[in-house]
Amino acid sequence: MKFAALLLVFGMPVASASGLVTPDTVSVRVQVEALPGLTFSRQVPTVVTLLTPWGTQAASLNSGALYPQDPQHYWASLNPVRLRVKVPAGTAAGRYPVRVKTTLYICDQNLHLCTIRPSETQGQLDLGAGSFGAAPLTLTLKVPKLSGF
Repeated sequence: MKFAALLLVFGMPVASASGLVTPDTVSVRVQVEALPGLTFSRQVPTVVTLLTPWGTQAASLNSGALYPQDPQHYWASLNPVRLRVKVPAGTAAGRYPVRVKTTLYICDQNLHLCTIRPSETQGQLDLGAGSFGAAPLTLTLKVPKLSGF
């Protein structure tokens, strides 16, 4: 089974004539999607961590659609979270590596099986290459099938 985390970058800093990026904050939206039958624990929040050359940002995915069969214990889906990354003045325009890490507390309701799965993926943030209408960066987190025990 797999989960997808979409890393969407909005408000990308634009390079000046000197090729340096002016100071700005990049808003990053992270979304986790599950296949049908997979749920997320409400007892332990799913934390996503964004790692960039300028620091680390973390946020909990602690809201979403309740799982109707057991709304006290499970989310059927998680709401996206938005992280803000400050790009320092003097940063050269270009592509910079970013990573998203998470630990997923997931259950397969069909198999009656729960587990903890770390997941990580990476991509590149393109600074100064576009404007607010630029295509977003998408990162996909893959989790092995729960039945693989």
